[in-house]
Amino acid sequence: MANYKIIGISTMEGDYQGTHFHNLNLQVTYENDNPKKDCYGVQTDTIKLKFSVINDVLEMGLPSQAQVESLKAKDFAHLIGETVKVYYNRFGGVEGVQILGTSDKKS
Repeated sequence: MANYKIIGISTMEGDYQGTHFHNLNLQVTYENDNPKKDCYGVQTDTIKLKFSVINDVLEMGLPSQAQVESLKAKDFAHLIGETVKVYYNRFGGVEGVQILGTSDKKS
């Protein structure tokens, strides 16, 4: 299981084939190595979190789903620079995110 460093955050909301979606997208780099051997530079990926599960996945403790749905990308800015471990369910959806800390700590 890879550790990721969060380098950017965005949100996306819309409709796809009649189904509404609202996602928090974490742009990440791989903390240890590039997983693809034929990669030049830094490989990045996007981890999608559905807003319907953010409260549980990030353990935010917000009292209502309406409060979660009103959040914007800037409300998650504190996560930039953090190293995280992502846990997936059997369907490939994000089940949990463990925040491991900032890897670039300055002494």
